[in-house]
Parts: sequence; structure tokens; C-alpha cells
Amino acid sequence: IQKMLHHTRPYEIEEGASKAIHDKYLAELLDLIPRHKERISSRGGQLLAYMGLGLEEFEDLLERAQEEFAAVPRRDEDRPVIGLVGEFYVRLHPDSNQDVIRKLEKAGAEVWLAPLTEFVCYSNYLSGWLAEDEFRDVPSWQNARTALVRRFLNRLAEKSEHTLFEATLPYMDGFDDITARKVVERGSAYVDRHFGGEAICSMGKADDFAHRRLDGIVSVAPFNCMPGMTVSALSQTLRERHYGIPFLCLE
Repeated sequence: IQKMLHHTRPYEIEEGASKAIHDKYLAELLDLIPRHKERISSRGGQLLAYMGLGLEEFEDLLERAQEEFAAVPRRDEDRPVIGLVGEFYVRLHPDSNQDVIRKLEKAGAEVWLAPLTEFVCYSNYLSGWLAEDEFRDVPSWQNARTALVRRFLNRLAEKSEHTLFEATLPYMDGFDDITARKVVERGSAYVDRHFGGEAICSMGKADDFAHRRLDGIVSVAPFNCMPGMTVSALSQTLRERHYGIPFLCLE
């Protein structure tokens, strides 16, 4: 819903039209979540969840939302698309990043925000391959179980996210986000995966944005944040590898 807002608001003719749709469906989503939680608490509900099923209500909500966002009267203009990465909390919280998305929109850009799910899925993926590494060093049932469970949950998250994104089509065509595994693969070209933390996520997603030929990248982080400083140090390397793409790091 937030991604559809960012894809619509910069072009809207009537100010506030996109935000009204966003707030409407966000409220509906918040009403759905407790019912969904209760449903998957049963044995049958858990089985459906483990099979990646039971998301029909959410799919229906997103399908209706994308139709309304697509119908918003728009200005016929081309805007540069800027990818926004950085520290998990700061990039997602407008008061922490001084409303950087709105500032970029007012300056004439459209913003593609790295998703909230990125770091959650990365954390699950990280614990899985760390358990695999530990199993290679010290074979044990506990390490094997952790690795298998995390791998299963990671695949399940990928499947569910893909299913929900499909519900936003055709409006959000081309705006699908890569999986945690792909983020780590791309980020590993800049940061060793054993380094851990958010730097590899920011660099992996920034590299994805560059491969998609976005017009620029902005990274936001708390003042003196070590992962943020790591991204700042590596940003020039990414620019050199990708057509000199503008890469601005803010603290």
C-alpha cells in the first residue's frame, strides 16, 4: 500500500487524493490482521499458512487498492526515480529522516523505498546460513534443524511476498523487490556476508536499483552509524561500476 502511494502521489492532480486511498486501505488492513491471526492460530490455519495459503483477503484488498490508485487523475510527466536505502528504522520513519521522501517528491522525483520486509527476511536468512556454517564446523541436530527451519521460512516468506505483489498488478508492474537471498548476493560484491548488519542490505538493494537503471540512490542513516558510514565509503565503488549513478548518503 505504501509503495503504491509513493508511485502515485508525485503525479496526482488533486493533492491528498493518494493519501486518502492509502489511509482507507491501511485502516482496512489493520482490521484484517487480528482476524487473520486468530484464523492461523488453529491447527488447520497453521497448515494453510505453512503452505503459503490463506492470503485471499489480503490479495483482494491489494487488488482493489491498485485499481483505485491507478484511477487517480495524474499529471502526464516523467520524473526521475530515486531508490531509497539505509538504516532500517531511519529510512522507514518520516520523523527520523526529516521526511526525506516528501522532500524528494517536492524536488521533482518519484521515490522507490526499500521495503520494510527486507531486514526482517534478511535476519531470518542470516540465521539460517549461520546455522549451516555452524553445522559444517560442528554437526549437530540443533544446527541442522535451525538451518532447515530457517530455509523453509525464507522460502515461505518469498512465496507469500510474491503472491501479495501479484495482487498489485498491473499497476505496480516492474516494481517487484528482490528476495533476501538476492540482496545478500548483490551486497556480497561490496561487503563480505560475514560482516553482517545493515550495510550488506543497503549495498545489495542499491546495486539492484542500479541494475534497474534508476536515476539515483539516497542512503539515510543515524549520525555516526557504522553501517551507514560503511555504505558511504562503498558508494563510490558502486557508482564506478554503474554508469556513475548519483549516490547521496545522508546522516
